[in-house]
Amino acid sequence: MEHWFGHRPEVSPQWRCEVLLAVRAGEEVLSLLDVRPGSFEELAETLDATAKAGIASRTNRALSWGEWAERGR
Repeated sequence: MEHWFGHRPEVSPQWRCEVLLAVRAGEEVLSLLDVRPGSFEELAETLDATAKAGIASRTNRALSWGEWAERGR
């Protein structure tokens, strides 16, 4: 999704992406990554529909980074 920083227009817009990270023996957590469009190079499509569905399912089950960090305290 497109993301704008009202207080920092010089770095807006950015694309806000969900990132599925593997941590601690394979646990997966969901985080966010902001990418400036000018620095982004489109990647070739390499996943089939089954692989995409699997990633979406894992993303839906994953804790957010904040939830994971709180659990570890």
